[in-house]
Amino acid sequence: MPESYHIFGFLLALSPFDLFWWFTVGRAFFCFVLRLLMLDRVRSRFSAPVVAFALLALAALLAIGPLEARARHHRWAGHPARAPATLTDPAKDAALVVDGATGKILYARNATAERHPASLTKMMTLYLLFEALRKGEVMMNTNLPVSAHAAAQKPTKLNLRPGDMIPVNSAIEAIVVRSANDVAVTVAEGLGGTESHFAEMMTAKARQLGMRNTFYHNASGLPDPLQISTAEDLAVLAHHLAYDFPQYFHYFGIPGFSYRGITYPTHDNLIGRYQGADGIKTGYTGASGFNLVSSVVRGRNHIIAVVDGWRDCASPRPGNDKPARCDLCADTGEPGDGREHQGAVAGGGYTDRACGTRSFSDLAASRRQSRGRGRGRSSFRYG
Repeated sequence: MPESYHIFGFLLALSPFDLFWWFTVGRAFFCFVLRLLMLDRVRSRFSAPVVAFALLALAALLAIGPLEARARHHRWAGHPARAPATLTDPAKDAALVVDGATGKILYARNATAERHPASLTKMMTLYLLFEALRKGEVMMNTNLPVSAHAAAQKPTKLNLRPGDMIPVNSAIEAIVVRSANDVAVTVAEGLGGTESHFAEMMTAKARQLGMRNTFYHNASGLPDPLQISTAEDLAVLAHHLAYDFPQYFHYFGIPGFSYRGITYPTHDNLIGRYQGADGIKTGYTGASGFNLVSSVVRGRNHIIAVVDGWRDCASPRPGNDKPARCDLCADTGEPGDGREHQGAVAGGGYTDRACGTRSFSDLAASRRQSRGRGRGRSSFRYG
């Protein structure tokens, strides 16, 4: 490549600040060396060392500057940047894929390692809310009061204000779709009196379900060093959400919801894109990384996948600093991209464009029929 091309690219890579820096530093350095050489003492005794030092310093100055400029030039010229680090770190992240009905482990990595669950915490918040609905302690139209503590929660949130009221139905949608922290705390206070007491209820329920390594300290999943879980425990909770409350499980598959005139899309980009995906929850904090618990049903097969601690997701959409999608789920090997299986909740059932309409009671029945089969050495027992 002609040398003139390198010089041209180098000059284009220089910013006005670079030009000013080169001119100022170079001029000062030249004047300093010239003064030293003009002094008789220096000229007679130290002219050779001074000249050698000046040449070395000048060479270093000339070498350092072009390195950065050359890097800028390559970026300007359209050369691809160095590939980023991989999305996972096998020494730190956790992944687990299990048969949703039997617990048979299909893939596992660090499945029992302790991780911060982030907003996956809300799975247990919803479990206790579903339980309260089943017991008749609350109804779908029950209004839950918003306290100052709930309204003060950090985003993501619905921006509820102290004294507001939110019905249980909207609270479920806001937690599933928006992952609203203020709503999660509102539910916690509505069922447990205080968020701290509700966290104790969550931990007690975790033990009852067989989640041996999970400890809850808040209802939202906001950063807390005492809040920990494992991929295995989260798979257990996902199973119980699907099989204990089939009448409410459709909430996890809704693509969005509207509240006070604002429409919120789901954070789970598998919904409507991945064949058979029907939930469950996404989560992210700086300490936890990107987390996902996903459920996929195809025919009589049910897969639950858990990923904790991914360092990154897909590239952001232009103008949006949020990840475009987090398609973190094991493929079951069936063809299709999921478009022919995009579903919608309708009339108390799940409408699937390829398979027709199935009621949630039928789905639960088919899941219960397969529950208990296939247990072996590579499985864990649901509580």
